[in-house]
Amino acid sequence: MTLPALALKPRRRAQLTVALAATTIALVILCSPKRIVDDTFISLRASFHLIHGDGPVFNLHERVEAFSNLLWTVLMALPIGLGLSPAYAAAYGGIALGIGATTRAAHHTARHGGSPTIALGLVALCPSFWSMTAIGLEGGLYALLLVEVYGALLDRRTMRLGILGGLLFMTRVESILLLVPVLAVLAFVDDPRDRSAEPTRASMLRTAGPWAGIAIVVTLARLAYFGDVVPNSVRAKSSALSDVTALVDNLGPGLRYLRGSLPAIGAVLVLPLVGVARRRTLAATFGVAAFAVAAAVAVRNGGDWMSHFRLLTPYVPLLASSSGIVAATLWRSRTTLRPAVQRITTAALVAALTGLCATALAHNHWASPTLAIKLPYQENRDLAVALRDHLVPGDIVTVEALGYFSYYAPDAYVHDFLGLADRHIAESGKLSPPWGRLDYRYTIDEVKPTVILLHSGYGHFLQMIAVSSQDLSTVYRLYALCPIADLRRPFFF
Repeated sequence: MTLPALALKPRRRAQLTVALAATTIALVILCSPKRIVDDTFISLRASFHLIHGDGPVFNLHERVEAFSNLLWTVLMALPIGLGLSPAYAAAYGGIALGIGATTRAAHHTARHGGSPTIALGLVALCPSFWSMTAIGLEGGLYALLLVEVYGALLDRRTMRLGILGGLLFMTRVESILLLVPVLAVLAFVDDPRDRSAEPTRASMLRTAGPWAGIAIVVTLARLAYFGDVVPNSVRAKSSALSDVTALVDNLGPGLRYLRGSLPAIGAVLVLPLVGVARRRTLAATFGVAAFAVAAAVAVRNGGDWMSHFRLLTPYVPLLASSSGIVAATLWRSRTTLRPAVQRITTAALVAALTGLCATALAHNHWASPTLAIKLPYQENRDLAVALRDHLVPGDIVTVEALGYFSYYAPDAYVHDFLGLADRHIAESGKLSPPWGRLDYRYTIDEVKPTVILLHSGYGHFLQMIAVSSQDLSTVYRLYALCPIADLRRPFFF
């Protein structure tokens, strides 16, 4: 007896697959949390200053790279210049780029003999990926570039691969590490479908040349403009490789971050790992190696405070495509196994994928269907609007939730006591993962902010009191604003 679904013509099956995947993706997006994070507005403030001719800076006349997503920050200047809402442009644009990444992942899967149905299904059933694309940062763009790098690698289009790698570096600087697995795959992994006559050494040079070339040019430009070879925000959140104590301290939180991500994205890891263990295929090897690089960076940094595991979820479409190719490869080679082993293996893989997808769906905070995207604490914007016309030249505001407030007071000098936008703290402050660095004495005694706005309670200000040489009771007045989680937001003036 032939199942009706299998009796359909290939074109009709493809249409039904796309329709089902699109419907699932739409429902997951509509019913998943969608919230713009405060750090989005750090990038958007730099975009605002860039489009108005002041350069990609956080504070006017101070060349500090407070963002770590150069390409995204430059792109976000466009909606600001067009008069669009930059926050919503960033969030909805991120979702659109995530859809683009998913579509291209399915395309590369089908092109290389894989199952686009599996690729589409795994991304569609990963709510954390879709929520990550909506936070307003570069995740959707990074996911799309990763998929295109992967596709160029599968096709052995080495010059295109190198250029895309350079764009990856402009989006996240740590992506330069992906050049290592890319070159290793080109050198050591054979693809039976590869008909390229290009020698291995030549393909490696054609890849590494533009990739490293773009990275070097961007780094030299960064050094010339900002006076540093890495973004200040990256320096603030990262420990030096020579700082063994900090690396060990970050190991525990980093591993917890990695373990916590598995219920959300574990389904896309199963088949690539099986593919690497059973047969060294290009798609599986690169997928696992790329994710391993991202995991190592996340562990080294002690994880990240943002929800939806934004350091790892951009790899979901790439790994889903790898899963589709591995699944098809395993299915074609099933005749080499005994029937009983075939049934057991197939059942085990189906059960694992079903269970992990169900876990990802169960961990999602489902909501009523809506396209609305939430903003960070609205009171930060209200305070910025209320204060900005009363601040005079020389006034300094320090805000714990830096982005939203600073975007709506673009001319105010905003000091970041966590170091993302402050060079001194990023270079010499005490590491406080995953937030940044701290130097309370410098903030309170040298910067001497006019206004201090905190949202996590009084802890930071008590630390400032403990290290300050001033009697702060004679310098600041305390105002307690809106209760949040049984704390009262302190506002010092």
